[in-house]
Amino acid sequence: MDNIPVTGTTGPRRRMIHSPYSVVFIGVSFISRLLKSFPITVDTLKGLVNPRVYDSDDVEMDLDFNPLPLEQGMERAFAQVEGER
Repeated sequence: MDNIPVTGTTGPRRRMIHSPYSVVFIGVSFISRLLKSFPITVDTLKGLVNPRVYDSDDVEMDLDFNPLPLEQGMERAFAQVEGER
């Protein structure tokens, strides 16, 4: 598989602004009260910083779902992108 940069497929590079979690948490809690349909919630932020690792065995048994390893999923996704060009 050829190495395809993700930025080449997603558009121009965006500038990153690093913000402390506490500032973002306060901002999101304030904005989500003003805008009921705001896409980021306090629960979303809590989930992003949660270091918990989930085991997929229960999902596989309950839903008859067999997830691909990350490398295979990336190869499949980039093969589809290459096929669309």
